[in-house]
Amino acid sequence: MIVAYLLNANRADRKEYQEAIDRAEKRADDAARRTDAAEQRAEGLQQAVDEARRARRAAEDALALVERELHRYRPNSSA
Repeated sequence: MIVAYLLNANRADRKEYQEAIDRAEKRADDAARRTDAAEQRAEGLQQAVDEARRARRAAEDALALVERELHRYRPNSSA
């Protein structure tokens, strides 16, 4: 009877231990998914920043070109 009690207690302990492991693995998987999603959002935001920088540089280059052209055709005010 004592052996049966100990075997039952051992089985219950193993079941509880396995359930705790399963919960921990699920939390780890959930955390990994959240991390992946956050990294993807960060990557998307970085791409948007890079695109905005390229657009700003292109606009600055276009402005510089227009200013050079204006200076070519505008009479020199210092002469």
